[in-house]
Amino acid sequence: MKEIYETKISDARWIAYDIPGNIGWILYFVGLVLCFTNQNTNSMIGFASTTFC
Repeated sequence: MKEIYETKISDARWIAYDIPGNIGWILYFVGLVLCFTNQNTNSMIGFASTTFC
């Protein structure tokens, strides 16, 4: 098993795709925490937590 898969995507493109995905996951978990703690805030996440939870 000496073969290693190497992607043809550059590091810069990989980072450009990875950062928005990570931000999306962070916002998702913050929204879940706000849903379960029933926190009302004056932000878009607070609005989503009160609307969808």
